[in-house]
Amino acid sequence: MEPPRAEAKLRHAKQRTSQSELFAGPDTYGSKFYLSLRDRYLERSKVKVFELLRRQESVSYDTLWETALANPLVFESDLKSWLRADRNITLQNLGTDKAPKVGENHFVSRTR
Repeated sequence: MEPPRAEAKLRHAKQRTSQSELFAGPDTYGSKFYLSLRDRYLERSKVKVFELLRRQESVSYDTLWETALANPLVFESDLKSWLRADRNITLQNLGTDKAPKVGENHFVSRTR
């Protein structure tokens, strides 16, 4: 089932963005190797993001974004889902925005 799922995901992404993936063919995108690499990099990024939040009282969302995306196969949506899932996270300076955005002077803090 992995190849059909990968093809559907690629097709959906192409419709949404009007751009093709450069190296994400269906054989690569849905493979167990790809998924294991992604899991490894997601975990590394998540650890770095939460270490940063643990060390500092408040961190700019831009800094967290740069930290998370320093590893390959990690997306901004991953960072946002980690922040949403942690009940100890507080988003600051959002104004009318529902979620933090890069370049908008948003900050993130974590209660201890």
